[in-house]
Parts: sequence; C-alpha cells; structure tokens
Amino acid sequence: MFNWHKKEKPFLGYGGFGGASTGLAFGGGGTLSGLEASGGTVSDYESGGNIYRAHVFTSNGAFQVTAINGGLPSTCDVLVVGGGGGGGHNIAAGGGAGGLRSLTNVPVASTGTYPVTIGNGAAGSGNNSAGGTGQDTTFALTPYGPIVGSGGGGGGSYPPGQDGTNGGSGGGGCGHGTPGSGGATQASPDGISPTVQGYPGGAGAPGTGQDGAQSGGGGGAGGQGEAGNPGPPGSGHGGEGGIGVQNSFATGVNYYYAGGGGGGAHPGRQNANGGRGGGGDAGPSTYINGIDGTGGGGGGSQVSPYTGGTGGKGIVVVRYQIGAIATSKATGGTVTFFGPKTIHTFTSPGTFTVPGSSGLSSVEILQVAGGGGGGQHNAAGGGAGGVKYDSSASVSAQAYSIVVGGGGAGTGPHSGINGPYAAGTAGNPSSSGGIVPESFGGGGGSGNNPSPAGQPGGSGGGEADGQGVGSGNKQTGTNTDAPGQGNPGGASHPTGAGGGGGAGTPGGGGGSTSGGYGGRGVAYSISGQSTWYAAGGGGGTRTNGRGGLGGNNIGGYGGEGDGPKLNGTPGLVNTGSGGGGGGYGSNSGGGGNGAPGIVIISYPT
Repeated sequence: MFNWHKKEKPFLGYGGFGGASTGLAFGGGGTLSGLEASGGTVSDYESGGNIYRAHVFTSNGAFQVTAINGGLPSTCDVLVVGGGGGGGHNIAAGGGAGGLRSLTNVPVASTGTYPVTIGNGAAGSGNNSAGGTGQDTTFALTPYGPIVGSGGGGGGSYPPGQDGTNGGSGGGGCGHGTPGSGGATQASPDGISPTVQGYPGGAGAPGTGQDGAQSGGGGGAGGQGEAGNPGPPGSGHGGEGGIGVQNSFATGVNYYYAGGGGGGAHPGRQNANGGRGGGGDAGPSTYINGIDGTGGGGGGSQVSPYTGGTGGKGIVVVRYQIGAIATSKATGGTVTFFGPKTIHTFTSPGTFTVPGSSGLSSVEILQVAGGGGGGQHNAAGGGAGGVKYDSSASVSAQAYSIVVGGGGAGTGPHSGINGPYAAGTAGNPSSSGGIVPESFGGGGGSGNNPSPAGQPGGSGGGEADGQGVGSGNKQTGTNTDAPGQGNPGGASHPTGAGGGGGAGTPGGGGGSTSGGYGGRGVAYSISGQSTWYAAGGGGGTRTNGRGGLGGNNIGGYGGEGDGPKLNGTPGLVNTGSGGGGGGYGSNSGGGGNGAPGIVIISYPT
C-alpha cells in the first residue's frame, strides 16, 4: 500500500505568502503566485526546474482553494481512479480495474470547496457469483466536472460460463464449460474528453476439467485482460490482468495505476498475475487483493472456500505549479520533494554531495544492483540484483560517488535447436561511495545443456536442464558471501526451467508444463509510494507449456516455445529485476535482459 498515512498539513508559504518553512528555495526572490489550496496529503517536488504541489486523496475529503493569484497558471493536472472490481469465486476471473481519468491544464475558475469522493474496491465473491463492482471516484471540480472514474467490473465465477460485469474496466469471464465473456468498459459518465477509462476483461476458456477451466483476467486502464487459455493437455492457465497506465502527478515519478486482476485456473494449472498497476494476482489464498490507492482489480480465486480478491481503493491526485528552481540540503541525481522528504533518485552514475553547511548527518537509502539476463533455449530466468537498505545511514560533508549497476544481457535467439547454448549475463553492482555496502548484480540464468549453471549473485540465476542453481547472497559470479542481498534461483524440470531468485523469495522450480516463476521482490516506500524492487525472471518452457511468470510482474516472463512468446522478456527498468529465460519449440528462444538497478537517497526536507 501507499505510504501516505500522515494527516493533512497546512499550506506552507514561500516568498510573500509567509508561513512555515519547507527547506526549499526558489530563484528570483519574488513573490510566488498561482493557486493556494489545502486538502489531502500535500507534498511538493521538483520536475524539469518547476516546483509542483500535489494533493493526494486516498479517502474522502475536499480540495479547498483559498486564493487564485496572477503570475503562475491557475490550472491543475488531475488524476481520478475508481475503485477496483472484486475477483470471482471458485476457478474464477479477475476483477476489472477502476476507470482512470488523467487530465492536464484543468482550469480552476474560482475559490471554493471541491469535494472528493474515493471509491472503495469491491469485495471478491465467495458464493459462486460474480465479484462486486467497485465504487465510482469523483472530483467535483465544477463547472468543469464532476470528473468521474467508474468502479471496475467484477470477475465472473463458477458455475460455468459466468460473465464478468461491466465497469471502468471490465471484469474477466469465468472458464469451465461454456466460456463467460469479459465485461466491457463503460463509457465515461461525465462526458469530459478523453472519455476512455479502461479496457474489457478477457474471456474464460472453453472446455471442462483441468484443461478447460481457466478464467480470464480483468481489464486494465492500459490494456485488455488476457483470455483464459485451455492450451494443449497439461498446459492451461488463467488470463493475466490488463496492464495499467503510468502517471507522475503524485510524486514526479511515473507509477502504474489501474491494473486488472489475474484470472484463476483449475487446480494443477497456473494462476495468472495481475496487471501492472496494483492488480491482484490470482491464487488459492494469498496475494490476490488489488492494491489500495491504485484502483487495481482483485485476483480470481482458484478453489473453494477461498473468496476472490478485493479490489483496490481508488485515488485522486491534484497538482499545480507553485514555483521554480528548488535547492536542497544536498545535490545529485533527480531531486523530488514528497511530504516531509527530499528524495534524490539515481538511475545512472552520479555524485551525491553533502555540503558542510547542510547539517545533514544521516539519510535513508535504497541501493539495488542490476538484474541478471535470462538464458537460451528452454532456459532459466535471471536472478535479481542484490538489495541494501538502511533507514538511517550515516553521512558527512563530502562527495559520494554513486554507481548504478546495469542489467545483464539476455541471450539472443539461437539459430535452430542445436547447442551449445548461452547463459544469461550477470548484472552489474551498485554502490554509494560507502554509505551502505556494495550491492552485487544478479546471476545470469542457465541456458540449456550444454551451458554454464545458473550464476551466483545478489540473487542467483535459475537452473536449466540440470545444470545447477545459482546461489544468492554472493558476490557476483563467485562463492564469496555477501549477506542480506537476495535468494537462490529455482531448480529445473526436464521440460521447464527454473526461475531466477528474488530479493524476497527464491525462484520457483520448473514443472512438466511450465517454467518456474521468478522469486518475489521487496517493497519500499522511500520514494513516497510503496514500490516493488528486485524480483526474479521466470523460467522458459517448451512448446505447449507456460512460461514462468516474472516475480511481482516486474521480473521478465519466461518464453514458451514457438510463436510470439518464444523469447523471454526483460525485467522492468530500474527495478534490478531478472530477465525471463528463452523458450524452445522448433526454434530456440533467447533470454530477456536484466533490468538496471537504482539508488534512492532521502532525508527530511
């Protein structure tokens, strides 16, 4: 969940406004002008030389405009996301994401009180009926509004053929027997352009039993939910939730919102991940709720007595410019301001400089190395980069050299199906000039035999074809211990390679019809919003199999044999996650690249 738990704080004055100091300084020395307002959780950040103020609402409230001054624009940018739909019950479908509206340069015509109503996510079903429909989120910025994000549609449930319901994004359809249709996205009820809120849910798969009872994923704000896939015998799987949409209004950094919930599968078959943007994963009992503050749909449940996942609550973000050219206690990286924090984000090498006049003696720091690349030909996923975190690391007046590790290269596709096969390349280390110990790159995933074993690293690469599992908590490519950084990769099956290890859990083992899943990452709120880092890449498999899912939907997915999913996919950029291993059909698939790491440093403004 988001780390927005502080109570509303008053308007903080600059220049001619008076009031409390924030530690920010503005060039020019003149009186700032534009909007003055309160409401929600208030935070300031710099982006492109401009200073923005964001009001973040995750519960009901009001945007109170007390003054409109000349000079800066009297407009705001607005994000409105409805509550996510609930997942279905009993081999059931994922809920649709709440409708998402992202509008820029919205005029604020007058002072006044503009109510905000946050839509709750709907409960998942527990009684063989479709999941509930999420509640609408509204921002009554009249006369322009109200701006409405419709609640997401519920995922279909057993008995067979039950449809998902309509919503901001539609819920997925239930599999088993006659397939249920995915719910459609509703037209935006406010008539404000753009009117698109999201996408439909995926349909359930036809057929019965283990090879037919696979349900669709809920729709997301950025894409349709995947249909349930019966597959050839032994390889069916639920449909993945539709992807959400990125937005930077809250903190100046892009985050995903409004992902659909994952579709459930028949026991013995593979449940699906929720879409990026808070969509809940499908599963028997864990990790199936949509994330509050994103409007993500709830995941579908697999079997009774477990209920479907609850949809995530919606959100409203209102931001506007309050000045330009901020200074901070220290320099280096991309500087943002969120609530009481100053945040320095490094996605490439740089220098973090603490002046002697700053008085800064400790910082919060997250340091993630680059993830390992996936291997080649029915191959293993790459391990996640090592993670080092300290909530109160000592600093002094000096310049600290920041190194951000690049992701390891995945292998290219192999011509034909004859070896030798390549292993993925290990990720590179990240360091912070001694603020915390070095983080070591994730191990590359093993290629099929003959190929090197999974490599050791911050987290280890997975195994392919019995070649050996890469160890975690190691200096990259060695057996030298590096405690507290990650986990080992997963073991292989003759037809399914292991997933790469993650910072949170080891990689999953390959199976007879699927590659192993990537190990789960770890979540931190150092940037102002809880975000997953350092998950493993999924293992590849053969034709008619299911590629392993990337950990937390940020590790790369394993390849699946012939067709568009032959090659593994890369890890999500600047998360330090591993790339997915390549698949194997009539051709040999290549592995996905590991993701570059990141270094984030924060302290009280």
